[in-house]
Amino acid sequence: PFRPKCARLKPQDKPGSQGGRAAPAAQVMSLAPHPVGIKFWTSIWRENKDLKYPEIHAKFQNWYGHTFHRNFGRYFYAHRAGALGIAAPLVVFSVGFKVATMFYGTVRDLNAAVDASAAYGTNGYKTNPIPK
Repeated sequence: PFRPKCARLKPQDKPGSQGGRAAPAAQVMSLAPHPVGIKFWTSIWRENKDLKYPEIHAKFQNWYGHTFHRNFGRYFYAHRAGALGIAAPLVVFSVGFKVATMFYGTVRDLNAAVDASAAYGTNGYKTNPIPK
């Protein structure tokens, strides 16, 4: 079988051997600290490891609600929505979508009636009958 020729390493070139030389100083690599850090994650674990799931869930919901409101509250229009409450934008969109869909259906059906009447030789759905 074919075996490629490899360069043989001399004893001083092998990894891990010093070949009679002194060991080089350990390389020091300084990285920037992690933006969140390990203490953040371990503190979450320490605070929640002995709690039951409903308690952890309630704590998270409370934290998430406050954090969301603090960060994004400025983008919400402060108004009194009345009986619909927070669902008002959804209801308004739904009603508008329903009206647009009904309008489209009406126009489509009127055009279909005109096209169908053309097959019978009439001029459309608003034509007067031919007197006899």
